Amino acid sequence: MEGGCTEKARRHYGMRDLAVQPTLPVQHSPSRPSVNGVIGLRVPRAVITAKTAPYLRHTPHGPRTCFEARTERPGRKPLVARFGGIPLKRQKRAVLDDRLPVPAATRRKELVTRLLKGRCEWCQQRDPVQVHQVRKLADLGKPGPAQPGWASLMARMRRKTLIVCAPCHQLVHDGKPAAICTP
Repeated sequence: MEGGCTEKARRHYGMRDLAVQPTLPVQHSPSRPSVNGVIGLRVPRAVITAKTAPYLRHTPHGPRTCFEARTERPGRKPLVARFGGIPLKRQKRAVLDDRLPVPAATRRKELVTRLLKGRCEWCQQRDPVQVHQVRKLADLGKPGPAQPGWASLMARMRRKTLIVCAPCHQLVHDGKPAAICTP
């Protein structure tokens, strides 16, 4: 280990000793015990200080190790971007100001709006309403004279649902196609 890359590294960093740390048994898991040996280089404190000095910046929180990118601008303050350098110690008197989330402005669904009107879409009476629903619009066929009135209305609106009062709903299910509800 005296020649090659190790010697070059020792000279570059001003290191005095090449130390081989003792082999210690380290058990990673109960089923896989292993033994690790690590080669370490002892670096003098002065060398570490000299090598880290270019990265030590004076931030608003004091001297910190961080990366700072600075762009000088003539006649204006320089643009500064700092990555890191934030103290991670706990602030016991910190005030947390959590704002309430703004609820999303969602429109009501069309069906809910039609239900809240409280009006039968077939006979236009204001009574308690119910919803009549078909499986598919294709089940209704095309609007025309051969269809019952409620099916023709649903086909014209292109909706699978029809808001109807209880008497009209009963007429639809009784199969009286031409019946007009008169409560």
